[in-house]
Amino acid sequence: MKIYRHEKGIIMSGRAWEVREKLKEYGKIYPTLQEWIQAELTIEQRPCQLVKQKPGDTNN
Repeated sequence: MKIYRHEKGIIMSGRAWEVREKLKEYGKIYPTLQEWIQAELTIEQRPCQLVKQKPGDTNN
């Protein structure tokens, strides 16, 4: 699974079940997509980042 985060949004690619699980996980932390984007930009101050994960890895 890959998650691309940038200042205008987030792109997730991977198997459908991986994307659904990751959305559920982030949905518990951030009620809205806008809050997720702002939190990521505040923490890392990077315009774009690629995060690679192993299938079944929920530590991110």
